Amino acid sequence: GAPTPPRRRALLRVARRLVLIVGFLVGFLLLGFATGVAHADSGQVASSSKGGGSHDGGSGGSAVKKVTSAAEKAVKEVLEKSPDNALAKYIECTIDVGRGNFQAASQLFLEVEDKLRDYPPSLLLGGVIRYQTGQFAQAEVSLSRYAAIMPANVEVRRLLALTQLRQGNARSAAETLQQLLDTDPNDAAALQLLASAYVRQEKYSEAADAFER
Repeated sequence: GAPTPPRRRALLRVARRLVLIVGFLVGFLLLGFATGVAHADSGQVASSSKGGGSHDGGSGGSAVKKVTSAAEKAVKEVLEKSPDNALAKYIECTIDVGRGNFQAASQLFLEVEDKLRDYPPSLLLGGVIRYQTGQFAQAEVSLSRYAAIMPANVEVRRLLALTQLRQGNARSAAETLQQLLDTDPNDAAALQLLASAYVRQEKYSEAADAFER
């Protein structure tokens, strides 16, 4: 039957906690992860075509561990009472990504993707998962859509460029990176990726210039 008012109030309290936790996890786990991937892989992209970069799960320090622990507790409470709760599953998926459990995250994300289609951070989550599971074309679609919504997010644009390079689309990657460098000419990770993009196009003079900047 319908939940009693006290139970409903308890669910609402947990739901409010989940909303706060989502913002934290997206900011510190996903964006931090995207930054780490772009930096780690920028020097390897010319010689590798598979999804790379590992996440050590400790980049956010004790604060992230505390919030992740709180998130797991809140998610468990919600799913015990509402097994199909999309927001709770989304957070569980985000935690899996933060811990490097990409296959588990991929399976879970498929369960909630349609329900969260209008929630922009789900585009970032999907892009990160698909990048790490080697689904580069799908990752590019998700990251491009997220970048269009959040044009000032440099970490996502770096990851988008890296995804384009993984597909052998060096020209698109160079265009994506040049947009970043128009805003910040000293972005070292973007410059390294741009040099790789130029090498792929056999533009060696431009690549040397990017390496030296």
